Amino acid sequence: MKYAIISDIHEDIISLRKVITHIKRTNANKLVCLGDITGFSALHHEHKDTKDANACIDLLKANCDIVVAGNHDLNIIGKLPSYLKRHKKSNSYNTWNTWSYKGEANAIISSENLDFLNQLPEYF
Repeated sequence: MKYAIISDIHEDIISLRKVITHIKRTNANKLVCLGDITGFSALHHEHKDTKDANACIDLLKANCDIVVAGNHDLNIIGKLPSYLKRHKKSNSYNTWNTWSYKGEANAIISSENLDFLNQLPEYF
């Protein structure tokens, strides 16, 4: 069995289309997305004019066999990743070396696609 694995799309529909086209040529049996479909910050500034969370989610729904939520996807739907739920919040919580989501652009996501993100597992 041949698996193709993608992740960290961050709303970049142009690159996602190219990658999926390439993967189809490789005859992979399964396509797996490891999350971070959403989430857009200055790190991805060169794609700001073509970012499209809905198009990315729709393309993944049509092509992926397995999709899990990434930390940016969980942030969009207001869920705390399970690895943070295990820790009691303490005074040092804000000093942890975690992504703060500062500078994230608000994603425009349809209610249908928010429902899709909400049902994604964190792991498989």
